[in-house]
Amino acid sequence: RRKALTQPEQALLMDFLSKSEQYRHWRPIMTVMLEAGLRVGEATGLRWEDIDLENGTIDVNHTLVYYNHRDEEGCYYTIHSPKTKKSIRKRKGVHDMDEAKAVKLPNKSEGKLPTAFKWFHATSVNGGAMAIAATIASYFTIYAQETVGITAAQLAVILLICNIWDAINDPLMGVLCESKTTRWGKYRPWFTFTPIVLMVDMWFLFSNPSFLAASPMGKCLWTCGWYMVYGMVVTAYTMPQMAILPAMTLDDDERNKVLTLGAGVCALMFTIASTFSTQLVAFFGSYRTLMVFYSVFAIISFWGLFKTSEEKYVMKGESGGL
Repeated sequence: RRKALTQPEQALLMDFLSKSEQYRHWRPIMTVMLEAGLRVGEATGLRWEDIDLENGTIDVNHTLVYYNHRDEEGCYYTIHSPKTKKSIRKRKGVHDMDEAKAVKLPNKSEGKLPTAFKWFHATSVNGGAMAIAATIASYFTIYAQETVGITAAQLAVILLICNIWDAINDPLMGVLCESKTTRWGKYRPWFTFTPIVLMVDMWFLFSNPSFLAASPMGKCLWTCGWYMVYGMVVTAYTMPQMAILPAMTLDDDERNKVLTLGAGVCALMFTIASTFSTQLVAFFGSYRTLMVFYSVFAIISFWGLFKTSEEKYVMKGESGGL
């Protein structure tokens, strides 16, 4: 049998939510549920027309239910009448109305994504990191053969090995990303160190060490190893970057605007890097310097994304949340 929380237990819960960076966003809805005595379905089914903020009342006249309808569509949400006739009621006495007003309800034109977040999200994977990807896609085979001295056959084997490893690495990185939750969230921490690893990897991938000059096998192992690291780091920053957007907003229009902006930045950076790399290499002096420059751009974008993002909406079971 379920037991209701005592007042001291309620106070402990609210104090925990106030102090927790990870779960703080649950405090407004918990305030409404506890003070108005709402069931979960009654709280999640609230609409703005059910709320009277001036008088501090909530009209409880329906509940949101998710279950298997045993039809073609299977499980989905539906609106039902409350559990009993007595459940249809008007609740008054939500004392902390400022807290209650912070609850996010459907059809409310507030809580738009910050402009800084939109630009940092658009220029992270699709900015400096995309310029690196475009340069590698367009010129790496030329660089590896003409500068490093790897034959076309050797390079083909290297790329095959890296592609096979990438197929194994992607699901492994996905599991690792989903299994770890820190005080900063599940996805955001990846934005802090992966672009730095990217810069270090670009430095070594586009280096041609003199001590390997007389060793064809050494050149192949060097190139294969750092190219493999590149594929891993791309996965490590791409998955969290894709996941942070739905964790930031439930508004499909907002998501589409950010994705459209990102697509535009992606097209621009890919065009610049794939078209003008020869001129840019001449300007910077080497591929290595150019790639480090792109990496610095990526670091700024990813760190900005870390600063401006917040994991507000993460499914239960994904983060160990409430």
